[in-house]
Amino acid sequence: MARKKMVFACSGACGSGQMANWIAARLDARKVAEMGCPLALACGNEDLAARAKAAPALIAIDACGEACVRRVLEKAGLGFSHYFNLLQWGARKTARPDFDRLEAEGFYESIVEALGRRDRVQTAPPAGAEEGSHQADQNGSLER
Repeated sequence: MARKKMVFACSGACGSGQMANWIAARLDARKVAEMGCPLALACGNEDLAARAKAAPALIAIDACGEACVRRVLEKAGLGFSHYFNLLQWGARKTARPDFDRLEAEGFYESIVEALGRRDRVQTAPPAGAEEGSHQADQNGSLER
């Protein structure tokens, strides 16, 4: 069986967290990467950690300034090949778990495009997105 890339994403209670989770689930459904649970890593799931270490690439998708996914991967001793923070791309961290599906589609397409390139870590906003156009501050404070 061929080793697959793995994706770990935020699935927080805010809109951008649910968007990150939706993007990761779509990457999994379309066989771009296998989805892994960052909470299971944080709880010390050794089988998941071993699968992640064996994966040819790890993708981390955060949704706010807390960067929980990045921090969980680092604490588990795992690096990542690609890092995306939707907040840096203009996603809004809202107090409700709903999100704009059209916006999510755009972020998904940008991530797939970035994964096709050979750059090691992707943090820049996609073309056309204005950095700082988000409604949340850099600490991830909720938009009210």
